[in-house]
Amino acid sequence: MKPDLKRLREDLKDVYEKISHIERGDTVAVCWIDASTSEHVNVTKTIPNHNVETKRINERYIYLTVQRGAEFGDPHLILLRGSLDSEADSSIVSIPIYLVKRIEKLAGKMPEEVKKIPLTTHAKKSVTYSDGSVKHYD
Repeated sequence: MKPDLKRLREDLKDVYEKISHIERGDTVAVCWIDASTSEHVNVTKTIPNHNVETKRINERYIYLTVQRGAEFGDPHLILLRGSLDSEADSSIVSIPIYLVKRIEKLAGKMPEEVKKIPLTTHAKKSVTYSDGSVKHYD
């Protein structure tokens, strides 16, 4: 199957347009295609869609910036999640821009002191399905 490059370009154009109107500290809702790994999948049959299809996530975050990655230099959307009042409970989400499907600015800004929280990473999520397969969201 050939990718629909025109649609991909339009999606990216829309995401960049929306990001241009978002400032550090704005609350945003983001929907993106997430990476995953599935274990215990019976590959001798048709693989179930819940193992194949990537998860789309739509959660609220605090927008920090767009920054290029260290390895390939591709732009990533950098978002804060977790507790807004504790350094220990704060973490970031780093999403390659080309995986973002939607981003919407919501009402509200984070407090000034939260803007100074150091950036850390977040834990992986897992789902176990009735067929015994386990999917890990990276």
